[in-house]
Amino acid sequence: MFRLEKVLEAFEKLPAEDVEWLKKTIYCMKCGFCRFVWAENTPSAEYAYQCPAGEHWKFEPYYASGKMEICRELLLGNLDYTDKVMEILYTCTTCGNCKENCNRAVKASPMDVIQEMRRRAFAAGKVFPSHRRLIEGLKNYGNPWFQPKAAREKWVKEMKEKGIKNANKEKVKVLYYVGCTAGVDPTMRRVAVATSKVLLAAGVDFGILGSEEVCCGSIYRRIGDEGTFRELAEKNIKRFNELGVDTIVTACAGCARTIMTEYPELADTYGEIKPRVVHVVQFVNELIKDKKLEIKKENNIHVTYHDPCHIGRHVGIYEPPREVINAIPGVKLTEMARNRDFSFCCGAGGGFRTQYLDVALETAIKRVKEAEETGADYMISTCPFCYQNLSLGIQESKSRLQFRDLTEVLAEVV
Repeated sequence: MFRLEKVLEAFEKLPAEDVEWLKKTIYCMKCGFCRFVWAENTPSAEYAYQCPAGEHWKFEPYYASGKMEICRELLLGNLDYTDKVMEILYTCTTCGNCKENCNRAVKASPMDVIQEMRRRAFAAGKVFPSHRRLIEGLKNYGNPWFQPKAAREKWVKEMKEKGIKNANKEKVKVLYYVGCTAGVDPTMRRVAVATSKVLLAAGVDFGILGSEEVCCGSIYRRIGDEGTFRELAEKNIKRFNELGVDTIVTACAGCARTIMTEYPELADTYGEIKPRVVHVVQFVNELIKDKKLEIKKENNIHVTYHDPCHIGRHVGIYEPPREVINAIPGVKLTEMARNRDFSFCCGAGGGFRTQYLDVALETAIKRVKEAEETGADYMISTCPFCYQNLSLGIQESKSRLQFRDLTEVLAEVV
């Protein structure tokens, strides 16, 4: 039970860092903004909600406001990291909607508080077996997919096109940072192939790190393993700066968010990243506007675009993918009810899909239904995680939709 006198006592006794986190939990006034699309953007009652976990369990502790109460009591020492508390902390996709909406009003940043409590849980030795497996994958294979390092180069060998350089040995202007999912997951290599085809078509002087590429560490920070995340960040920052490239391009939304927004937070410890870092949709949009990438064909398809949380709410990349889609002759784009900063999460992020696959799939099916209502034939996005989960949602719901990464659509017309 919340008692002001206990909190005031805690301000006197807790370390300064804990006091700052505690303040955020107190700022939460349970206004409910974190649960919904912002009022003026609410399309309908059906698509007004935003929190995947809260809408599944429909119980206060599973919404951000309820999680803030749990976090407050953890900070005050009134709760331990029990199995139920762990479930509540980790039934969150870290989609960022609660933070987005809260920061327009109260600025309590619930997602950041939840992430901090995950870090502390991990430090206390509380780890789900499913998440421990991700760590084992990194330790034994260098990626969370349990694929050998050599798998990072398999898609290159399968491509008919030539011109992809080895950035470990050759000087290049652009590094294509592939990421673990597109690099080693056999079902997602198509994204790496399509991205490379587009870059080659534009005459970009680029290379990859292949088997030497190091995981960005995104998933490890999400599950609370801050030590592993920082270790990977340090290795990558050092390697990126050694390469002497001008630009780092990635087609993975998770990698983009991590390298673009979270590595800079570590600059005082590991130094700044010297090259500029962009998601491929930003880079390709520039190429099209500068007339360096020619779109040679029409593609008469009807599409709807799903904003990935990683590059949407967490980075703010909303218009470049839409500008690229609209630059392709023949393509008709119809927006879903929830789009841009109010896009509904696919259900895959934050280690959620790894631990709660059934709810992640349920979330994906909800998003697929929303996409179907646009009348589109194709659901397009720019994130391998969204690709995996929404494709499964399409399959399980027997939807007529087809899923494509935007790079795949582009590769067919350049």
